Amino acid sequence: YRIVICRPYIDFDKKRRLFLVQTSQGEYFARNICLGTGKQPYLPPCVKHMTQSCFHASEMNLRRPDLSGKRITVVGGGQSGADLFLNALRGEWGEAAEINWVSRRNNFNALDEA
Repeated sequence: YRIVICRPYIDFDKKRRLFLVQTSQGEYFARNICLGTGKQPYLPPCVKHMTQSCFHASEMNLRRPDLSGKRITVVGGGQSGADLFLNALRGEWGEAAEINWVSRRNNFNALDEA
């Protein structure tokens, strides 16, 4: 594996149906990309213990909870929060009775959180 630290520009090539990643070191095409920032998951101070009903977004696909008929709250306005909210809204883990999204941010613009 090779890790390159840079500020890439990422686009989607509709003709090729591939992601185009442009960096100062070249252009790369990929079917999938994985974005990761930070060294560890951030938990707010109010969360002392993770439980079956309160856990970090990084565990969502491992747990695959059944949200059918449940009232859920997604805390965090970053990319992970947005992904969880959208997937819950689409019924990825069952149709929730209510979905709340809580964020301290006043917008939904992308941020450089690295």
